[in-house]
Amino acid sequence: MKRSLKTADLLVLLIVALSYDAGVVYRVGGAICSSFTGTNQCKFGPDNGCFQLCTIALKRPIVDANCVIDGDGTTSCQCKFNC
Repeated sequence: MKRSLKTADLLVLLIVALSYDAGVVYRVGGAICSSFTGTNQCKFGPDNGCFQLCTIALKRPIVDANCVIDGDGTTSCQCKFNC
C-alpha cells in the first residue's frame, strides 16, 4: 500500500516539526524565522555577542542577531535565520 502526501499534509508535518524547536517564532508568509536564546546572555562583544551565540546555539547560518531587553530588564539574543 502506497500513500501519497498532499501539499496540505506536508504543510501540517512541517508546522508540527517546527513547533518542537522551543522558543521559535515564525512569521507567516515570510522566509525569516526568529528564535530567542536563554536569558541574560547578551553582554559581550560588539553586537553583545548575539551573532556568535545564535550561530552556536542554532547551528545554522544567521541572517541577523540582536540583544532584546524585556520590561523587567532581562536580556536575550534574538536570532533571525532563513526558515
